[in-house]
Amino acid sequence: MRLTTRASMVLSVAIWKGFLLITAFVICLERYFLVPLTWVETILYGGAAIALIWTNDTVNYIGLAVFVVLSVYQIIAKRKAPNPKTRNPQLATRNP
Repeated sequence: MRLTTRASMVLSVAIWKGFLLITAFVICLERYFLVPLTWVETILYGGAAIALIWTNDTVNYIGLAVFVVLSVYQIIAKRKAPNPKTRNPQLATRNP
């Protein structure tokens, strides 16, 4: 019975890591999450995605921490600037 519980826990952790990995990778490729990303944020999201796919648990936890910190930063940035064009001046100069 304990083996089944342990196996299901390992499987659920692997599913969550995979979900966060794919999410971080897509955010990195799109350069947009809640507001447009800067290049530094894009590189950090890419690093978080790589860290989440790494086989070492310590590296996984570092990637998880980077992902959470960047996501909290995005939430704060969205609350400060509800209009995405005010955060990224390149978008403000484009014509629709």
